[in-house]
Amino acid sequence: MVYDVQISREPIKALFDIKGSKNEVGRLLSGIFDSLPKDKNTFVLQKAKTLMFVGSDHWILKADLEEEDQLKALLNPDLVSSSISIVLVSDSLTFFSIEGFNAKDIMEISCPLDFHESSFTEDYVTFSEVFGVKALIKRIKNGFEFAVDQSFGDMIEDYLNRTVKD
Repeated sequence: MVYDVQISREPIKALFDIKGSKNEVGRLLSGIFDSLPKDKNTFVLQKAKTLMFVGSDHWILKADLEEEDQLKALLNPDLVSSSISIVLVSDSLTFFSIEGFNAKDIMEISCPLDFHESSFTEDYVTFSEVFGVKALIKRIKNGFEFAVDQSFGDMIEDYLNRTVKD
């Protein structure tokens, strides 16, 4: 079957793994985000920055790599209270985007999740697996985005290419 999709391996992004209570994280990020995600496994997008609430007191902040130094200065990981953990993890994940009419089909081939809009809403983000590898998955306009450990990037890219081959 020929799939109507565009698959892209994304450039490295600035990523911060943040652990802390919603109140503490809200204060920490108040100069960057107007509001936090309301529920676990949701995200907010503001000025090309994404804040993902991925678990109990677990957050991932994603931005363009050019903003990494500025964000690191704003977040100041070395000076926050001991109840918050901020770790720069930019080089640890490789992101892929799948966009197009058949994006959902490709995700359903590669992942055990239900991607119907009623369960995988437009602001949903979660950890699951893509081709058996732990992945952070979220919906984007016209498709999906997921990230895997960078050491699996080439393998996942190969699997995706094989999936859409004639």
